[in-house]
Amino acid sequence: MRKWLLIAATVSLFSLVAVAQGLYPIYYDCTLLPSGFESGTRLFVSNPNDTGVQYTITLFSPQGSQLGTADYFVNQNAAHQIWLADLISGDRMYAWGLCVLQTWLGYPTELEIVAERYTMGTLLGYDAIPADAVGSWHSVFYNASHSQGGPDNDTHLSVMNPTDTANGYQIELYDAYGSLLAIEYGIVNPGRTNVHRLSDFVTTSRDFAWGLCIVRARTYEYERFAVNVYRLRDGRFLNSQTVP
Repeated sequence: MRKWLLIAATVSLFSLVAVAQGLYPIYYDCTLLPSGFESGTRLFVSNPNDTGVQYTITLFSPQGSQLGTADYFVNQNAAHQIWLADLISGDRMYAWGLCVLQTWLGYPTELEIVAERYTMGTLLGYDAIPADAVGSWHSVFYNASHSQGGPDNDTHLSVMNPTDTANGYQIELYDAYGSLLAIEYGIVNPGRTNVHRLSDFVTTSRDFAWGLCIVRARTYEYERFAVNVYRLRDGRFLNSQTVP
């Protein structure tokens, strides 16, 4: 009994340290293909505190390899804009996945972060990163239904792991009437990003394949991860969202 209490206390302590430091997971895409097709992500980091804040940005590939890192200091009431491709040296063919922004201990943790996304120089939109993006339970609206106007609607999930341990999770899809359509399981390793196309999970009619999607820890509540949602409507990009 004491052993399990000690383990639980240790896990809780690590979780509190992570929260205290200010941990912001951001899905990024800075790929540059040999064909010339290029995606880009710019971060806007604003400091609402009455003192400056030190923070670090680290970029990982989808497989969890570190691609680049840099340290910054933002003054009170000031803001930075950071083109993430500038942090990467070498091949950018697989330069997408998890970006971790983490404040340093001894500084305030609250920062306002927005990811600005581009494809071929065209602005796709903005994604505000919530302070509670790392957790063991996330819910989001999804749409993987057939579309009357042309290509199908779809929703892609990126499950990202900014922690130091492998974490298990499950994805539950419910239709418009609240019936369970599908449940899928996964494990995401540290620094890694798993991408799921939700329409692939629906094996029955997709007429009402829209509604609630839940991503939760599979076994233990201390299994924590972040989720970014990428939505398509009639085959075209609609928006992206980092889920609290």
